[in-house]
Amino acid sequence: IQNKDRNNIAGQLDMFSMMPEMQSTSLRFSYPEIEDFSIKEKLLLEKECSGMYFSGHLLDSYEKHVKSLTAMNIAQILGEEYRQEKQEVAVCGIVSSVTVKTTRKNEKMAFFTIEDRYAQIECLAFPSQYRAIAHHLRTEAPLFVKGNLSVRDGEENDIKILVSNVIELTENRKFEERAKELAVQSSKKEASEIQPNPTVKTSPTKVFLRVPDRESLAYQKAKNLVDIFEGSLPVIFYDTAQRSYLPYSHGLDATEFVIGELIALLGKENVVLR
Repeated sequence: IQNKDRNNIAGQLDMFSMMPEMQSTSLRFSYPEIEDFSIKEKLLLEKECSGMYFSGHLLDSYEKHVKSLTAMNIAQILGEEYRQEKQEVAVCGIVSSVTVKTTRKNEKMAFFTIEDRYAQIECLAFPSQYRAIAHHLRTEAPLFVKGNLSVRDGEENDIKILVSNVIELTENRKFEERAKELAVQSSKKEASEIQPNPTVKTSPTKVFLRVPDRESLAYQKAKNLVDIFEGSLPVIFYDTAQRSYLPYSHGLDATEFVIGELIALLGKENVVLR
């Protein structure tokens, strides 16, 4: 009996001596390779969890385009110096909320809030402006907004921007690519001007922009660009559907960047400088 007990105890010891090896084998995991969150995803998660950004701002991804525009900080606009009725302002920011309402005439208008790194402000787009910019109005959209201030009794909380024009900001990488394309075009132009040419080159006196019609999205976007980059060069739209020329009320600041944006929007064959 004693021998049998000894054999049973020895067998139990052998069994327990194998357990660490079995356990170590069962605890081996293989983790899949997963890409890290993008900067935008991290920032959105930060905002979702805490109500604010910590490691940056969504506007950082559009910084190069922002620097090319004339815009003010929202906090600056809310200050007493700029808190004046009908003061013309321009801001760059990220849309944080959008509310669309229907007027008594059954037309749509929108209230939307835009925020930059320092503050936020509510914007109001009346039906005529809303039709032109509705495709831009969505949460997290990066926008350049131009308009006039509406100030109620000089109170900071009642300041709004009555929107006149909006353009969507271009992400840094795409903006750099566009800038390189324009630089190449400019260098080619300079090289061609060095070559002997009997034709006397003169500065353009007007720009023609061909659009499908005045109800088209292309016309609305092109008009917005002209309004934002206002200058002295006369602008004439050509309505393809009506086969008519439409002189525009505002001129254009015809820099290489602006012309490049118009070409990207309408196509090279539809933007003519003469």
